[in-house]
Amino acid sequence: MKKSIKLLSLVLSAAMTLQLAACGTSSSSQSSTVAPTTTAAATTTTTTTAAPAASDTTPASGINVAPIGDQTTPYTVDMYFCGIEPPEGAQRISDAMSKYVQDTYKTNTTYAIHFLNWGTYDQTLNPMIASGQKFDTAYTNFGWGVDYKVSGPQGAFVDWTPYLDQVPSWHELLKPYEEKIKNYTSTWAPQDAAGNKTVGVWLVPTFHDLAIQQGLEYNETEAQKYGLVDQIKAVKSIDDLTPIIDAYHKANPAGYAFFTGDGSIFKMCNTKATNTYKTTQQFYELYDDNTDSYIPSWTDPSWQHCVDLLKQWYQAGYIADSQLTDKNSDIVNKASDWLLWVNTNKPGWYASSNSNAATKGYTVGLVGTGPVIMGMDNVLGAAISISKTSTNPARAAYAYELLCMDPVLTNLLTFGQEGTDYTLDSNKQVVLTSGSNYIANGVAWQLGNNFIRYTMTGEPQDLGQQYKDWNSSAATPKNDTFSIAWTDADKAEAKSKYGYDYDAYQAAYTSVNTQYAKKLCCGMLSAQEMQDAEKMLTDAGFDGFLKQTNDYYKLWQTDPVSYFKTH
Repeated sequence: MKKSIKLLSLVLSAAMTLQLAACGTSSSSQSSTVAPTTTAAATTTTTTTAAPAASDTTPASGINVAPIGDQTTPYTVDMYFCGIEPPEGAQRISDAMSKYVQDTYKTNTTYAIHFLNWGTYDQTLNPMIASGQKFDTAYTNFGWGVDYKVSGPQGAFVDWTPYLDQVPSWHELLKPYEEKIKNYTSTWAPQDAAGNKTVGVWLVPTFHDLAIQQGLEYNETEAQKYGLVDQIKAVKSIDDLTPIIDAYHKANPAGYAFFTGDGSIFKMCNTKATNTYKTTQQFYELYDDNTDSYIPSWTDPSWQHCVDLLKQWYQAGYIADSQLTDKNSDIVNKASDWLLWVNTNKPGWYASSNSNAATKGYTVGLVGTGPVIMGMDNVLGAAISISKTSTNPARAAYAYELLCMDPVLTNLLTFGQEGTDYTLDSNKQVVLTSGSNYIANGVAWQLGNNFIRYTMTGEPQDLGQQYKDWNSSAATPKNDTFSIAWTDADKAEAKSKYGYDYDAYQAAYTSVNTQYAKKLCCGMLSAQEMQDAEKMLTDAGFDGFLKQTNDYYKLWQTDPVSYFKTH
């Protein structure tokens, strides 16, 4: 995931367009097309003065608030965002945000916005977490960077639950996901002496494009050159691809008709919301919607069909041996000599992707081919946590919730100050100012309610509404939020009840996929190698692992909260 988000962030910065736009449910008083009032330019230094205590009246912004605690005590909220180079004007914007929130909400709160690029984010935040250095909120993810799966069990973060109602309209956005977030995030929550996990809201999602659909991306310039556009637009499944690939290969034998080396083609096998196929690992436990259980991936008919098709393509010469070592970024960022690969579809995708492609001399198109899905892996793909080192977590949460719901604060963080960092065109869309020392629009996908931000020139003006409609159309996987933490107790039960060693199985699993998965994705895996891969997993205890997984899945179905307390 890090690669894909990093690429998108670079696209945003280079092309000055936002690919990852917002979604969710807007408050009743906000619209994606209504231009909010902008703030006057702030001085480069903010002097914090005692702010009056918060009252029960609605602030001038029209947003109802119910802050916790005394708001007259000065407090600086340190917020960390990643993915962009720190802009020189960050202090100026922090000051403008602070002045606005103090004047509008009568809270003695100062924003300190910290930007870190991809290379320094985890290298900065993880040592801060380990040493107990103070910060308030940070972008959090799963499996890389500031990894919640690693830091959560260590007690690095604070439960949001006591602080959710300080900005009620923000909490309304969260409520449709709140219970599942508790179930999902509590898997890696801090444990007590008995090994029981603390159930809570340990991170909150950023409301952008929460639903995803797999799609077939194509080099539009190449497709037009070889007369293949109409055929590509008519694709419904992998069964429609071979005639297109054959025609392209005959016209351009040196070109990449379909980049298969990254395994993304298996995502096109997903015709049901819960049959989510992996890419880099191919021999694994696959959830099967038909049986509502986990099965060996290699016994799934759709998986087998995809493998057979890849073998046919390789034997026909459509897949080059070089795909074993090529990276998709090296292929699909070129202007020519490639035609197809699998990418994620969403509203607003076309304009933002073509901003990047245009810099390289070509255009791209995309055809949605699968169901629109919204699971917790998508919802929490970008999330925010409160640090345990925050000395005022209530104020930190309040400042973040205001940032998410007040369009003035949202647009200040995303685009800077109107007239200095951007202007609005006749459609009330952002045009970035050349020479501005605050270029931070790449941070927008980390905002908790990106729905209320301005749109940029080239984006659909009703992008917010498009995302609302998109998310509301999504299907939720039946096994959504199920996972196994593999605690010491889980591993002990693997030996005592299911007859295998979990760590030994995981070592075999890694070895099998390292040795065989890439060859399988390129159609190069022989029948004997397929049997060898299956045998390695079986010998390492795959049957026991699968039985344990399905037994735990049934426990989760019965009572997710109780399940996650111990698993």
